[in-house]
Amino acid sequence: MKALKLKKLTFKSIIIIAISIIIVISLTTLTFSWIFQNKQRDHQILASNFILTCDVYFLQGDNSRVSGSLHKDASTGYYIVDISNPNAENYATKLKVDVLYNGITKAYLRVYIGDMWLISNQSILKMDTSFTTPTGLWLDNRIYDTYYYYVGGSTAEKGMVYSDTPGVQKTYSFITGITDFARINNGALYLDIRADAVQINRMNAFWGISQLPS
Repeated sequence: MKALKLKKLTFKSIIIIAISIIIVISLTTLTFSWIFQNKQRDHQILASNFILTCDVYFLQGDNSRVSGSLHKDASTGYYIVDISNPNAENYATKLKVDVLYNGITKAYLRVYIGDMWLISNQSILKMDTSFTTPTGLWLDNRIYDTYYYYVGGSTAEKGMVYSDTPGVQKTYSFITGITDFARINNGALYLDIRADAVQINRMNAFWGISQLPS
């Protein structure tokens, strides 16, 4: 009888151990797959040979610039925009955002904007703040995927960004102000701003679209 119980216990133990090994192997495979995919993406981005940054600042009346980094929420990294006091150096109409591109590789450009209004100590996620952008150069596609897409350039090179001269940084003007005061004119606006670019032959692989939105 003891031998039978021992056999049953041994069989159950073997099953449990086998299942545990399968789970560990599966998790390890998924983990390495995730790491590999990210390393591949990092490699491809580095191989594309371009540097992309967002320059966020507030343009004052005397044309001096106040860096957006001076008006950031320490816990979230969001830029804080004042919408109550026109004399504040981070007042909404003074907000400017440029995208800086350095590289001879031709790429498509888009910018993610996350916007949250803080009104009477209540946070309201909007994703529909009315930003002013240079006419005809940017497409607001936030209702579909939260991004603005650069659509400037000639017909043959619509939406393509690149430096005309190797090693020379090129500036693409993006946000030139906010025009939302008809409905909200008090409190503060918190902004998450992130630029993203992809080589023109890799848009489908990384962005999941075959052409620019229109």
